[in-house]
Amino acid sequence: MGLVVTFISWCWPAILLMVIMKLWTIYNDSKMDQTSPLPLPRGSYGLPIIGETIAFVTQFLFDETRLQKYGNVFKTHVLGEPTIICMGPENVRKVLSGEHRVVTSSWPSAIKRLFGEGALSQSFGGIHRKRQKLVRKAFTHDALKSYVTPIRDLVRKHVTYWCDGENEVQAKSKLKSMLLEIACKVVLGLEYEKSDYSKIVETYETFSNGFFAPPINIPGSVFYKAMQARKTLHKYAQESMDRKTNDDRIDALQYIQSSIGENGEALSEEEIRESVIELMFSGHETTASACTSVVMLLARHPDVIGKIRDELDRYGMFEEDGYDVDLDDINRLQYVGQVMKEVLRLAPPTGGGFRKVLETFELEGCQIPKGWTIIYNISNTHRLSNHFDNISDFDPDRWHPDSMTKNQSFHYLPFGGGARSCVGKEFAKLLIKILIVEMARSCSWTVKQLYPRMSRLPVLNPVDGLPTSFKRYGKEKQGVCCQDGIALLKEENLRGI
Repeated sequence: MGLVVTFISWCWPAILLMVIMKLWTIYNDSKMDQTSPLPLPRGSYGLPIIGETIAFVTQFLFDETRLQKYGNVFKTHVLGEPTIICMGPENVRKVLSGEHRVVTSSWPSAIKRLFGEGALSQSFGGIHRKRQKLVRKAFTHDALKSYVTPIRDLVRKHVTYWCDGENEVQAKSKLKSMLLEIACKVVLGLEYEKSDYSKIVETYETFSNGFFAPPINIPGSVFYKAMQARKTLHKYAQESMDRKTNDDRIDALQYIQSSIGENGEALSEEEIRESVIELMFSGHETTASACTSVVMLLARHPDVIGKIRDELDRYGMFEEDGYDVDLDDINRLQYVGQVMKEVLRLAPPTGGGFRKVLETFELEGCQIPKGWTIIYNISNTHRLSNHFDNISDFDPDRWHPDSMTKNQSFHYLPFGGGARSCVGKEFAKLLIKILIVEMARSCSWTVKQLYPRMSRLPVLNPVDGLPTSFKRYGKEKQGVCCQDGIALLKEENLRGI
């Protein structure tokens, strides 16, 4: 009898946990569309209440491990919602082709509140189309042409500083500082001293840290600090909006403020503030992620840098006193463009996009229930595409016009796709190309860890900040400074990249 009591006393917690887990599964499964004959995708809802949120936020290979276990479409419970995660070109095509009809934009609660209702990503239907059309005027060909010189000058200033400064720098941090200065000057038209930019960097860090935090707005919480940072960023935006109308500086904000639709509609001040802060996030956070990947991936492939330099030499971009180019000159650099595309294929900054399901639909024989959240995964969609050979190889030549024989829609979507693709993507491409040009023509660099451990939220980044040593490059030098033994590095050290 004593043994039975001991056995029960030890086992009842496990039995109770099993019962609770079963009830948690039944509760979530009950939210499926009972009118659909299709089953839910396979998957796990994780622990009661918190689901798999901790793993989703902290595990870099969260989607990859479940892809191997459940397939291209699986169910989970993250950020307080029963959720479907999908990947693969055909599945993503179905999701993004149903924009405004089958699915609509839906971000976690914290992101919604931080960006605000006036932001482009938080609008729907006709309001979204209006805002998108007006904001897009800041990224026309003529607008981009006006940004080339200030962007080039700022990038050159920072690259020179890296070469002449410390022996080793945190590349991620330096790139974020550079891109925030570009965002402040070229997007907002703000001019500050260096110390002020450091404060803005800290403010934006605090702001973005709240994206996947619990939306608890009480003093001391991560989300509360993010909301306070939001107020500061809005102050910067308003300061720029209130400047004199005879200001002769050219920036994206001016284009947006002067944008008038076909029927005379314009954005309100709140819409402008929140749209500009959203653009600054894209221009700073996501583009900094892409630029960090440029430094990392090119350090692994000195042969690619050699080809970039050959192209620059052909176009006279190695002049000692600098060079003066316009947008057309930058776009004429075909190989630089191929390098940019390959970086974004292997290391897209954002992991995917969030949508709310408006009508139940089908993916791979499973129901995607109305009312659920669905996330489409970008990086694994790139890897699952049959349009790319040797998917793990960094090969810019795959983007040569003679090799591009297939339609890349939904096979390649570093900026999202469909009706909600990134409105500032051409601006981001311009930034990345100019960075590639300035680095290749003026410096060599060594990355301490060529295959660092990576994190993916809020954007893709090396955990160690990518310690990098820069030095000046002379045209007479050959190749790029790089660590020895690259060939000995194994595929498992890639950690997804």
